Amino acid sequence: MKQFVATGLFLALTVGVTASNAAELGSGEPACLTKEALVAMRQAQASEDQATRDWLLGGACVVFPKAVSVAVVEDFDDQTSLVKARISGRQMKLFVESQTL
Repeated sequence: MKQFVATGLFLALTVGVTASNAAELGSGEPACLTKEALVAMRQAQASEDQATRDWLLGGACVVFPKAVSVAVVEDFDDQTSLVKARISGRQMKLFVESQTL
């Protein structure tokens, strides 16, 4: 009986943590494989540098055409978050701007 209660409590806590970490990345927002690539993408967008933006979208970053469900793994002081997202059946960790969640 004690083991059953302990298992139930563990599951309840696990579900609670998962639900509290759930977020949604809005459509059109960049997500990148590294923090450095995300910083470069921010700079390219701010300076309207289309060539750099296109280069980053060629492999280091992605912009989703529709909102994507993510789980926040870690928040950083510089307004950056590390998230997990399932993309084409694969789970990936990506860096995003915290305010876009």
